[in-house]
Amino acid sequence: MKNVVALLAVVFSLASSGSPAGASEDSPYLYHPGETLGRGAAVLESETAIGTRESRPFGEEGVEQGVRVRYGALTPLTLEAWGATLFNGSGLDHAAWAVESRLRLLDQGQAPMSLQLGAGWLQDFQGVSVPRLRLTGSRSLDGLDLRATSLAEIPTGVAGRDAVDLIIGVAGSTAMASHLRLGAEILGEDLEGLWDEEEAEGGAKLLAGPTVDSALSPRLALKLNASAYYPVTRNTPTRVQPGIDASSGPGFLGRLAVSYAF
Repeated sequence: MKNVVALLAVVFSLASSGSPAGASEDSPYLYHPGETLGRGAAVLESETAIGTRESRPFGEEGVEQGVRVRYGALTPLTLEAWGATLFNGSGLDHAAWAVESRLRLLDQGQAPMSLQLGAGWLQDFQGVSVPRLRLTGSRSLDGLDLRATSLAEIPTGVAGRDAVDLIIGVAGSTAMASHLRLGAEILGEDLEGLWDEEEAEGGAKLLAGPTVDSALSPRLALKLNASAYYPVTRNTPTRVQPGIDASSGPGFLGRLAVSYAF
């Protein structure tokens, strides 16, 4: 965890030394990343999550407390670092961290939609190293924001898991006022479980729920999502994870983020 804190401190110091580039184009969602930030812009975010089921990669059973930093290194390039701890009823249990860079490939101003490519590395709460690739498309229309995300995770050094875990999600939100947006997010993971009765992770999973995005001030924002977690299909996973019941039914995931834009 000391390495996580040091990494966040370095990124934050870089963000603080950059010249402000106006308001950031941050995401109104919890599970879908935003557009790349302007050069020198930065966002510091505190994130708290509560889960009643183990439902990677969406969340964990217990309470997560994390810190996230996004920094616009160049106009089309954003760097992100995240670190978190997990409490599951027995005190501090696990720590996790991740880094990611996102590059804007298309801009809605010059194309029908915005498109960005992301690449990063996750060390998850179970201690597994996971390289990640992300592709996000978005479009805004008169106060309506539409977004689609695909995320490929490649677990390393773990037997019995899928070679690649693919997460696909869609989201939409509308402006209710100048400082308030209401929307919804839907994500699916291990969707091959819909046709494969021996899906390695135990079956297809779905997460869906409403999201509220509120600008408390020109720089301070709050985002809240409350989602139902539902195992669409179930089978015995090829890798039994300690402390995780593969037969667990539906659950709940709540996530709150408070961010400050520099």
